[in-house]
Amino acid sequence: MSERSQPYSSSLRADLAEETRRRILDAAIEQIVDESVAGLTIPNVARRARVAVRTVYRYFPTKDELLQSAGGEFDERVGFREFADAIEKLEPQLREIYRRFSNEEPSVRAALESRAGREVRSRARPDRMRTLERTLEPLLEGLDSDERRRTVALVYLFFSAQTWRVFLDYAEMTADEAAETASAGLTAVLDSLERAARRRRKG
Repeated sequence: MSERSQPYSSSLRADLAEETRRRILDAAIEQIVDESVAGLTIPNVARRARVAVRTVYRYFPTKDELLQSAGGEFDERVGFREFADAIEKLEPQLREIYRRFSNEEPSVRAALESRAGREVRSRARPDRMRTLERTLEPLLEGLDSDERRRTVALVYLFFSAQTWRVFLDYAEMTADEAAETASAGLTAVLDSLERAARRRRKG
């Protein structure tokens, strides 16, 4: 093989590997939505993805790893994997998430309304809560464990697809109105937390 063709061949193999991985994750998500997490099996996923069982195991050695990756992929499509790494980035991230909720509305509603969808999303929730707590750390200093937990949960609420659905279905807001309302609420809460943190630091 010539030096010129080798990089091309490597790139092609990488593209094919990524395509195969994507097909497996797509098949896993379809299997979960159609049936349930309990009904997910490697052979069923392999059939849906049109690959050999051993191919699935090559990318995802265990069912738990496949579920974790499928949950992350699903969240990536209809929401997000983790929170921004700085407080000032949270409001822009919230607006982007609401935009994606609206762009993927049928998928988001399916995830909210189906037991399987909730199961998949719930797997990623603990990690997201931990990343949010790390981001909010400057505002949490001096709070006891219960106060920290309640504060993180309050901020998390603005990013929830359930909250987005309440704005649309119960308050009859447009997608833009929902984003503006959530943004205003988040900003007010963060400003209040910042003022409280300054008071604690002073005394």
